[in-house]
Amino acid sequence: MSTDDSPIPPSLIRLATSLHQYNPGSIDSANKLTFSKSFKSSGMHHPSTSSLLLTLDSTRVDLATTLTSKDASGVEGNGTRYLPSIRRLLLSCEVQPDTAVLDEKLNFMWRGGLEGDGPGGTCGKVRSSQALMYEVSMTVASISIAHASLGCSDSQTGSFASSVTNFKKAASIMNYMHTKHLPQWVSLGSSTSEGDLPIECVTGGCKGEIEKRSKRKRVSIKFTF
Repeated sequence: MSTDDSPIPPSLIRLATSLHQYNPGSIDSANKLTFSKSFKSSGMHHPSTSSLLLTLDSTRVDLATTLTSKDASGVEGNGTRYLPSIRRLLLSCEVQPDTAVLDEKLNFMWRGGLEGDGPGGTCGKVRSSQALMYEVSMTVASISIAHASLGCSDSQTGSFASSVTNFKKAASIMNYMHTKHLPQWVSLGSSTSEGDLPIECVTGGCKGEIEKRSKRKRVSIKFTF
């Protein structure tokens, strides 16, 4: 018989905070897309641009590898390293659109991580877009889902403070996606239909994930503090 002052057993906390663990999405045919080839004529003869393009190639392969292996910590790390570079390229193309001449078409292909229960979103179909904003969006979403996945793992092992931190980060990133990033994509006049994109890139889908993760976060906080 327990009293109000009795500590909550870890087994009960794990039961009460039982969560469905999504995996981040996956990059399809990662080796078929190389920034250095696509921007060879317009960028590879500039040392700084060449360095950026080669960095993009290597970090994208690293991200794709960790996505395939379902390594949430690796996805978070590689995604965080890849994101500033892809944003830098996007900004460069926006500032100097006339110089962004492609030798090979860029076609970003992803499987969404929230469209099915299979590893890496294998229940979802490959969805592609030539928009750099699509690549940015899926990278940001992958980082968010990676934090949520880490939060689930922490909860299962009893590391509840770390679990709360990861869920807070996941919710914060999805909130950024819903309130700033995706509306900016729409305002830029994207011709891509939301129906052709993974749920991570759909405004309503992001809002739903914020609400669910906020609820998970509150449950964890209730038992942690």
